Amino acid sequence: MKKHNLLFSLCTILLLFFMIACNTADDTQKTLKTENTDITAYINGIAIPSYNINGYTAIVAEDLNKYGFEVFYYTDPESSDTSLEINYESSWKEVTADGTLPKNIFISEKVSPSGIVTHINNRYRNEINSYNINGKIVIFMDTLAIYGDVKWYADQRKICFEYTPDWQIALEDDYTSDTSRKIFDFTITANKNSDETFDSTGKNRNYISDVRLCWNKEEGLYIRFSIYQRVLSQTVELGRMLYDIVTIDKEGEIRHPNADIANQHVTIYVNGEKININTVGEGQGNGHHDYYLYLDTDIRKKENIQSFEIKYQ
Repeated sequence: MKKHNLLFSLCTILLLFFMIACNTADDTQKTLKTENTDITAYINGIAIPSYNINGYTAIVAEDLNKYGFEVFYYTDPESSDTSLEINYESSWKEVTADGTLPKNIFISEKVSPSGIVTHINNRYRNEINSYNINGKIVIFMDTLAIYGDVKWYADQRKICFEYTPDWQIALEDDYTSDTSRKIFDFTITANKNSDETFDSTGKNRNYISDVRLCWNKEEGLYIRFSIYQRVLSQTVELGRMLYDIVTIDKEGEIRHPNADIANQHVTIYVNGEKININTVGEGQGNGHHDYYLYLDTDIRKKENIQSFEIKYQ
């Protein structure tokens, strides 16, 4: 009798697992569903065929080859695993798309995860979700945001990707002024000229080298600067104080959980607006120590920068 009860219990459990698996499959079919769309998708101003998957715009990954992207399948020689790689190098890849859209885009109820590992951005190989529609690998437009802006214009029924290149504003160093004094603070102020270059002034400006305001897709807006060997003995105390504001050291270890200390001692202005610091990193090179101040702002375009200032006190 006990064996019969045990067998009955095992059968019941297996039946429950089967029912859960079936329900999950049904839910997947319901979740991933294509629909007709009146939305037009654009890549840098050129229309691209698109699908509507549960209200989100998706595009065929390999179509991006015509829009300046590099899309290819890669097989790892060691594991033999195949992945789909999506990269964007606008400086050399020719754009061949003419913006002509097909009158009818195939609509299928059979939408499923692609089963192909898909990466975007060759520098970090970020893994993204990809799907299979009638043998085509599709991705959501939003995943392209790693390379720029993806904006939705509801009144015009369109969604647009616009590439934003990485950039930096490098200030000229001052190697002629006297650097014999010991210093404990500094100020650097940079203003844009009519020719789009930047001049800089400030207290103890000549002790601080390689000053740059930079932006990239992965790290956002940040200011970096260096202290070189030639002024190391004059900046010993300053270096000790800068050590205290670093949140992530050059080994990638967390030194402080937040940037509270940095925001107490360092003030950053961009276009006259005070910007908080999120994190502070450090690095080291041949005869210099580097600091990276990552800023809490959504400013992305170089042309929007009119001035910036850093004060350490």
